[in-house]
Amino acid sequence: MGSGETRRDPARVLMWAAGLEAAFAAAIGAVGLIIRQPGLIPAGIAISLWLAWGVLFGITGPVRQGFINEHIPSSQRATVLSLDAFFSDAGGGVGQPALGWISARTSVGVGWIVGACFLALTAPLYAWSGRAAKQD
Repeated sequence: MGSGETRRDPARVLMWAAGLEAAFAAAIGAVGLIIRQPGLIPAGIAISLWLAWGVLFGITGPVRQGFINEHIPSSQRATVLSLDAFFSDAGGGVGQPALGWISARTSVGVGWIVGACFLALTAPLYAWSGRAAKQD
């Protein structure tokens, strides 16, 4: 596999994107914890990080769907895509309220950092799925 092919490997892209998403989320939390005074500069830093996180999050969706479509047989694809959507919805339905509860009890910065920890857990899963896909 050449370097161009390695760069475009969907599992590798997803792994790095998950790590960057976690880093951006942790950085947003850190801005809230480190810079205690509200102001234009901390808000600008947090908003810039949030926008970068959002763009990256928007890119990973189609890459993840393409990865699933490429490696799952068509007879099982609808089930896997439904399960993927279910877990995404569960994250929004359970994860977001849980992070909101953590934020209300501690601070919004802590909520972002806890969310970043969960995001960071996905990077090794993408690496593992990429190795498994190459064995097929």
